[in-house]
Amino acid sequence: MLDKNGWHIDEKTAFAEARRTEKPVFLFFGSNLCSCNQMKTDLHQEAPLANLIRNELIGLHITTDTPDLFQTYVIKNIPTFIVAKADGIEYARSLDANTADDLAAFCLLALGKIAYDHGETARAQQFMERLVSAYPQSLQAPEGVFLRGVYRYMTSQDPVHLKASLFMLGKNYPGSIWVRRSLVLHLHHSAVTDWDACRKKRIDYWQTQDAYLKAYFTYHNGPSIHHFNTI
Repeated sequence: MLDKNGWHIDEKTAFAEARRTEKPVFLFFGSNLCSCNQMKTDLHQEAPLANLIRNELIGLHITTDTPDLFQTYVIKNIPTFIVAKADGIEYARSLDANTADDLAAFCLLALGKIAYDHGETARAQQFMERLVSAYPQSLQAPEGVFLRGVYRYMTSQDPVHLKASLFMLGKNYPGSIWVRRSLVLHLHHSAVTDWDACRKKRIDYWQTQDAYLKAYFTYHNGPSIHHFNTI
């Protein structure tokens, strides 16, 4: 069942369409009684966000009138935005998206990660390129720069891409955690393989002992990241 804007309002048909088209589902948890209405308008009308959802995702609008999915995904605040795979497994969640640009950046980051995990590295790079070029001030941009470099390295095995990402992060996002993480991969190329293996197992590499040891060695014996402010 679709609303007048082409969004699904029924869980079963939305996920059935996701399986048929092999697209992720974009779940918008909101209410008809709050500021969610303005976000609903943006989702339906604001380009390029509306086009992104229409072309790359299956939009599913859930309100408090249909509470079952609120329980399934443990929704405690609205609006909440989730990108889930066609099997219903949550892939990304945002509580901080307040504008159409925020949501577009969130979607592009999630789409890039999903494409990479499906073995579509070139497509994953394209999503990260769109994120970094169109939304450089977004919360997701630093991670997008990081992942773009990693994806390029995985394709070419040329460490110049790790270095380029590090320098861009250091220059444009000096306070971001992704600067330090990029520095670890730049100095320890083998960590990229470990990072990739963890992603395939849905493990956060940065919480592993290997990452801790490499990070410790990097921060205490490697170059300082502060010089990137002057690059």
